[in-house]
Amino acid sequence: MKGKNILILVLLLFALVLGFILGKGGKGEERVKERIRTEVVTMYDTIKAAAPEPVHDTIVKWQAARVPIHHFREVTKMIKDTDSVDVTLPITQRTYRDSNYTAWVSGYQPRLDSIHTYNKMVYTTRTIERMVTKPPRKWGIGISAGYGYGINSKLFEPYIGIGVTYVIF
Repeated sequence: MKGKNILILVLLLFALVLGFILGKGGKGEERVKERIRTEVVTMYDTIKAAAPEPVHDTIVKWQAARVPIHHFREVTKMIKDTDSVDVTLPITQRTYRDSNYTAWVSGYQPRLDSIHTYNKMVYTTRTIERMVTKPPRKWGIGISAGYGYGINSKLFEPYIGIGVTYVIF
């Protein structure tokens, strides 16, 4: 009978050592789960410039044009070749510039009335969520109930008592 008790103790010790060795593989480390969420929002900013001032004037060419001499309401009789005259007009290119735009306008006395620019703005929001999970405790003490082999009675019997546990897996 003493040999059976020693065999049971050796098997119990072997199970404890095996559980300790197998349980060390990563149970003691904290686990970190990361979830990365990226959100991209595109917005357009409208910049309005009303009646901007030119920064540069250049005469590109001279162009001949036929313009009327008299207003037709004031003229009572038409005379041949005296109702209009050839005039040479300067064709000008004006440059309008700001930090947000550059505009060129050409013609006779050109003028830029207004300009609207639409600047594209891309906002990227990156959210990183980290979840840290701690491993469960390996050792525990608690009230236990079960069925087992009694050392003194040498019979299988139910028991209730305080138990020490070790989590193997």
